[in-house]
Amino acid sequence: MLSTKQTFRGLLFVGFGLLLSSTILNADLAEPNDRPYSTLREGYRAADPNRAAEAYAQDASFSELYPGTAPLLRTGRSEIADGFARLFGSLEINPASGGADLNFRFVKRSSSGDVGYYRLRIGAAPKAQTYFGSFATRIADGRFIVDT
Repeated sequence: MLSTKQTFRGLLFVGFGLLLSSTILNADLAEPNDRPYSTLREGYRAADPNRAAEAYAQDASFSELYPGTAPLLRTGRSEIADGFARLFGSLEINPASGGADLNFRFVKRSSSGDVGYYRLRIGAAPKAQTYFGSFATRIADGRFIVDT
């Protein structure tokens, strides 16, 4: 029969092994396409339209498809930055109070693009505004080339 000390050491060894294998698996699952999402998140957090637009290639296209508004296609990074400036102003995103929290959930990922859902939360609880939507992207050289 094992002593309590031996049992604890065995559990500690198994737990460490599981933690190590989980870390290795998660590292293997990291996607090379994560960079534009991180850049876009940073732009939203800072309410910085130019930083958000850095997630897009110079000649990218961005389709604004929001409920209750006419679809609008923005082409080129500067036009996309102008759209973000209008959006950040209309949503009253305040970087001093944490800006906006933009999160992505992926349904399908590939080396050339992704499909999924996003959640945008503005402000702090209990007065936070939360928006949900879907997206489909094409990515090249670490930037969005198409975002709908």
